[in-house]
Amino acid sequence: MRRILIVLSLGVLAGSCETMSADECRLADWGSLGYRDGAAGSAVSRFTDREKSCAKKGYAAQFDSYMKARDDGLRSFCQPERGFRAAMDGYQYAGVCPRELEPDFMLGYSDGRIAYQAKQAVADRQSEINSLRWKIDDYEDKIVDKRAIVRDPKATPEQKAEAQKKLDELEYDRKSANKDLRRAEDDLSWRENDLSRVRDDLGLRWGAW
Repeated sequence: MRRILIVLSLGVLAGSCETMSADECRLADWGSLGYRDGAAGSAVSRFTDREKSCAKKGYAAQFDSYMKARDDGLRSFCQPERGFRAAMDGYQYAGVCPRELEPDFMLGYSDGRIAYQAKQAVADRQSEINSLRWKIDDYEDKIVDKRAIVRDPKATPEQKAEAQKKLDELEYDRKSANKDLRRAEDDLSWRENDLSRVRDDLGLRWGAW
């Protein structure tokens, strides 16, 4: 039985105050950094991280320049379309938008969360199916090995008995995994239909995604 090889890439996000190098701190344009962070929808804690990082290296942050430009960046970010796209990519809103822009931003953000959740449900179920298929392949390889021992005329009675016991367990586990696989495949079909419906509904407001 051909083994399905699954390679999973896991991006690890780690919070750290070491966000800037010494050269970056020395040459920093705090206005540009503020605008960039604002345009990305970053919380004000992003400045605190940068400030602490540079302070450790002997450089002072420029709060006023950063915050003024951050406000401009936030005005660029806090638009309905940006809210939709950011939420669809998994962005977690932390109340950063100006009060006058937040209601319209949230219209897009709320729809984006619906899109994100529908996409994530499909991705999660596909991941589960891949894992189950790999597991079933593994069971089948082991079953072949144990059957070979049971049928081996050179194997001792004890070896045959132990192999048969393990074989029974593996066949039970394979049956259970196949049952789980069928359930996951049925659920995936439902999730894909739901995603298609969400795409159609939200596409009317936000275009294809």
